[in-house]
Amino acid sequence: MKDTVLLDTGPLVTFLAAGSKYQTWVREQWQRLLPPLLTCELVLRSLRKITCTVRLEELHPKVVVFTLDADFRIYRRHGNQVIPVLIPEE
Repeated sequence: MKDTVLLDTGPLVTFLAAGSKYQTWVREQWQRLLPPLLTCELVLRSLRKITCTVRLEELHPKVVVFTLDADFRIYRRHGNQVIPVLIPEE
């Protein structure tokens, strides 16, 4: 792709996390992209918050993540295990 790409949190998390519905698509797109990819501190900060929460959940396997972020339904611990969430029904 010749256009400059602005990278959001979702594709970045999907690229790094196994088991996502869109992982294959994201990895295919990633291979087509040419540097530089642009992003901002808020995207990276959001990613850091997500990875921190997932890591805490891995360290304490009998916990439930209390969140309003529906993306936690697709995040996985230890690569492929569903993370239990306390979240409103959609």
